[in-house]
Amino acid sequence: MPMTKPTSEQVTFLAAGSGATQRTVLDKLRDVVSVKDFGAVGDGVADDTAAIQAAIDSTANPIDVVFPQGTYKTTATIFLKRSNVRLVGCGYTTSQIVFTNAAGGTVIAGAVSSSSTITYCGVLNIGLSNSDAATSPSIGLDITTMSYSEFDVRIQVRRANAVCIHGQGNNGQSPYYNRIRAILFGGVDVTQTGILFAEGSWSGGSNGPNANIIGPVARAASLATVVDLQSGTGNFFRDISGEAIGDHYFRLNYRASSDDAGTSSGSNTQVTFNDTTKSWTVNAYANACVVITGGTGSGQSRLIQSNTATQLTVFEPWATQPDNTSTYSIFLSKCRANKIDGLRAEGTVALNPDAISAFPGADLIEISNAEISSLGTGLYVRDASGSVRNSWLSCGKVMESVVVTTPGNSATVTVYPRSGAIGGSRVSGTFYPEWVRVTSDGALADSATVTLDFGGGSAGAGTPSLVAVIPAGSSQAMAIPASTGKTSIAGTNNGVFLQVQTGAAFGAARSLTITWCINMYPA
Repeated sequence: MPMTKPTSEQVTFLAAGSGATQRTVLDKLRDVVSVKDFGAVGDGVADDTAAIQAAIDSTANPIDVVFPQGTYKTTATIFLKRSNVRLVGCGYTTSQIVFTNAAGGTVIAGAVSSSSTITYCGVLNIGLSNSDAATSPSIGLDITTMSYSEFDVRIQVRRANAVCIHGQGNNGQSPYYNRIRAILFGGVDVTQTGILFAEGSWSGGSNGPNANIIGPVARAASLATVVDLQSGTGNFFRDISGEAIGDHYFRLNYRASSDDAGTSSGSNTQVTFNDTTKSWTVNAYANACVVITGGTGSGQSRLIQSNTATQLTVFEPWATQPDNTSTYSIFLSKCRANKIDGLRAEGTVALNPDAISAFPGADLIEISNAEISSLGTGLYVRDASGSVRNSWLSCGKVMESVVVTTPGNSATVTVYPRSGAIGGSRVSGTFYPEWVRVTSDGALADSATVTLDFGGGSAGAGTPSLVAVIPAGSSQAMAIPASTGKTSIAGTNNGVFLQVQTGAAFGAARSLTITWCINMYPA
């Protein structure tokens, strides 16, 4: 009588070790879901899109979908669709998904609906790539609908203006509390972005994406921008290393257009700005940034402390008080309180990128442990933020305050005198000027001009030179370097020189308090 072969439902399996429970081989095999179980070929030729999606959709239970060694061609977006789904490969170059579509598109995303949120997902040890710009994806990985999830990926996007990793604020629900590790590459045209956090719909709270931890990014190369942080609060970027970057390593609070604009109606003060044609919601622009775009005071940026229906009150006084010729734009502050610890920028002399480009409204940004070299003519920081609350260097801000007591009328007071090529108040190491603030102990009968020079042989000849003027009838003034003026000071002339000049009717009883701030590297 012939023997009947046992099926996988009849053959038992017992794991090694004390206390193991006997199971069937069928149960054991079903512990792991492989894309090849659903027909994926992994030869880089066959279209594996449907098979991969079927593997993800195969069960409602939490699963790891395994990508064995192979190159998996896809032609449409793969959606995780629900919580607790992870795509797990064998390594960046061992398990690869090659998205191929002439129209572009996204390789991997979370929920199908952009208003949904899924959690505890992941894409791990997988490479997403396509070396053909004509069929490359527009977005490698879209985390917009995912939170509490983990990503460890290598992504290259060659399509012009494509994005490796994209996240957008999503109804206050996501993306947040994600962890991202990556290697990111662009194309030979250097137009791509490594990580883009964009503004989206928001129902309240902090601007999303928020509370994500990004890093290490072991290498980012051939990109226009490594991180484009247009929106986001409380995100941590750690150990970001880039080279061959075209425009920015970090671009902060970039907005394609202003949130409001107009022309001042005049009657401004050192800390107020009026436009009687407006009917703003009270404090709608608190912590936003107003930029004087033309007329008197052009080029100044200031954070807004509060607003009424027709008046803005700024935190810091104007260096040049705007009048009714002053045109302006307002930019909301969507990029706030983000931290960058460990930034390496190297090998970019020919492309001349900026390490940091802070656009109007970028606020409470802190950068530490940066190693910046080979920027060509690019700047360490191009700061148009209007905020004095950012910290661009590891050692933070150093402030010094002096009091000039009753200088008198038509007086010239040299607080820090020059002494030959160097002199004045010496500063060790490399530093970046932040601002100079002047206050008097009462309204002035005539103006007071304070000139703070970094280097140079005469008043106003420093690089940069900050000039703060308290006009008659006022009691405070502020000077902040222009966006291109945050130049590092180093070498043999680290002198800081300070001079005060008063008007003919200044008033002998008035005193001035002058405070200047720099951001320092150690010597």
